[in-house]
Amino acid sequence: MKKIWAKRLAAALLAGGTLMTMAPGAEAADIRILPVDTARFWAGSRFDFDVEVSKAQNLQDVQIQVNGKDAGTFFGKKLERKDLGNGVTSFRANQVSFPKSGNYQITVTAKDTSGNTSSKAGYTVVHEVAPKQAKNVILFVGDGMSLPAYNGTMN
Repeated sequence: MKKIWAKRLAAALLAGGTLMTMAPGAEAADIRILPVDTARFWAGSRFDFDVEVSKAQNLQDVQIQVNGKDAGTFFGKKLERKDLGNGVTSFRANQVSFPKSGNYQITVTAKDTSGNTSSKAGYTVVHEVAPKQAKNVILFVGDGMSLPAYNGTMN
């Protein structure tokens, strides 16, 4: 930010302009998608989904999609909009899950007075299968056995 300000000051003074032309332009909104990009989940496992939009100039609309489908419809829960009070607006749904294994793409578009800002995150959902388990295991516990009983189990 400091370098941009210095460059605008130098350009304005060289061009013979006034100090009003140096005013910094509007910054695009920042979008943070949680869980983080490239996270892995087990199919059906529950997690909290959150999208945070910050540095927005008069936030007008936020569209959140999972594989091209509205996130509220996909998860079956309405995303709660909450102003966190520090210039951050949160859109959150608790205890949601991905029903099937595969790849899921989250796309968020925030519209404010400076234009549209987009962000994406990709998740991998797996269906882990446990390896084959042993069958017919016999566990012989012999605590406090006498010597003849111990020798008898060895044969």
